[in-house]
Amino acid sequence: MPKKVGASLSLDFIEQVFLKNASAYKSAFFKTEHVAADFSGGSTMDGQARNTGKPAEYWVQKFLMSELLTTDVSGTRFLATAVGEAVKTETDTQIRQELLAASTLMRGFDGITQSTESLLATLPLTQPAVQAITSRLSRPESARDVFRFSATEYDKHVRYRTVDLDNGATLTAPSNDFSDVFQETPLSDDGRVRFTTEGKVLDRRLRRTK
Repeated sequence: MPKKVGASLSLDFIEQVFLKNASAYKSAFFKTEHVAADFSGGSTMDGQARNTGKPAEYWVQKFLMSELLTTDVSGTRFLATAVGEAVKTETDTQIRQELLAASTLMRGFDGITQSTESLLATLPLTQPAVQAITSRLSRPESARDVFRFSATEYDKHVRYRTVDLDNGATLTAPSNDFSDVFQETPLSDDGRVRFTTEGKVLDRRLRRTK
C-alpha cells in the first residue's frame, strides 16, 4: 500500500487483502535488478476490464506512470514490415487480394492497443492470409506483444493507394507507383475521370464482395 513519507513515496507489501467484490480490483507487479540504473518490468491485472480483457490505459499510463514494453513505433513497424513483405512475395492471387484489403483496413486501428495476433483476428482474413503475415514477422513471438497501433508509422512502411469509382470499380496499387500504373484523365468539372492501365492478366474471378 503506498503512503507518503516526507517528500518520498514508500510502499508496503500487504500479504492478505479482503475485497467486497472479488472481481473489482486492479493489481500490478514490477521487478528490476537495479532500481537506480535500470527499467522496471512487470505485468498488470485489471479485474474490472471484463469487456476488453485489457487493463485500462488511464490506470497504466496515469496512475502507474508506465508504458507498454513494445512501443507504438516498434510494434507497428514489425507488423507493417511483415504485411509489406507478404504482399510483395505472396504468389497466391486470392491471398494477395486479402492482404491488400487488410492493409487498408488496418489504418482504422489507429490509437488502439492490442497485439498483432488479436488485430489480425478482427479482420476478415483466412488462416492462410494470417499465416502469410505472421510467418514474415522478424520475431515470431512478437505476434503476442501488445502495442498501440500507429497509422502514421504504418504508412511509413506500407503504402497502398485505393480509388473507388461510382461505377463499382476499385483500383489499387502501391502509392509510389499508382500514377504510373493508372493514368488519370479528367473528363468534366463534376469530378468524372477516366483511368487507363495496361498489363498482363494474372487472374480472373467472380467475388461476392470487394
